[in-house]
Amino acid sequence: MIKNLFNIFIIFLLFYSCSTATTAIESISAMELKQKMRQDLSILIIDVRTASEFNGPLGHIPSSQLKPLSEIHNIIEELKSINDKPVYIVCRSGNRSGKATQILRENRINAFNVEGGMIAWNKLK
Repeated sequence: MIKNLFNIFIIFLLFYSCSTATTAIESISAMELKQKMRQDLSILIIDVRTASEFNGPLGHIPSSQLKPLSEIHNIIEELKSINDKPVYIVCRSGNRSGKATQILRENRINAFNVEGGMIAWNKLK
């Protein structure tokens, strides 16, 4: 009896773990973003750092909009209105922007994480 219950539990666990797929995080390198910016000046870039980081020593990407990660849920409806236009998400190193990208993709927004964040961006100079 215990063996049967254990087998049922294992089957349930395997089925459940396979059915809860996560949304893939799409990424773009800082160099690729820079190239896209040369081709299209209307690219939407969202910086998810704090205001002090945005205005701090690492600076920010020209034309990027500051929307801290803690407020990312507040702009989902706004971003849905731009249809399928790509949105590029940046932070200091790529961690917070990865989280923001995943949240946005789960809400069907065409978001891309900028790999390496502002650290990688500043190495391009």
